[in-house]
Amino acid sequence: MARQLASLRAVDAVEAQIDECRIVTFDGRVLEVFGGETRRFHGQLCSLRLPPPDKKGITHAVIVQSGREWPLDMEADALDRFQVVLAALRAAGVRVTE
Repeated sequence: MARQLASLRAVDAVEAQIDECRIVTFDGRVLEVFGGETRRFHGQLCSLRLPPPDKKGITHAVIVQSGREWPLDMEADALDRFQVVLAALRAAGVRVTE
């Protein structure tokens, strides 16, 4: 039986440069992480865990989709830049836990 998916709310496309090698984008449907191994996550199928920073100021965010986890580590300045993506994810209805 197919799972009924909730519709995502429309948001403007946003992006943030996490570091010199990674850019994260969200177009209202698909979350993409470019750099190294590029990954795409559908907003209806993924969630984001965003714990507090560790003692060194690194936030060890995790994107979860289909039972698999992909780390998205960010230093404090990267987390500041990521806020625009985070706001768009929340506005679209993507599950974000802290």
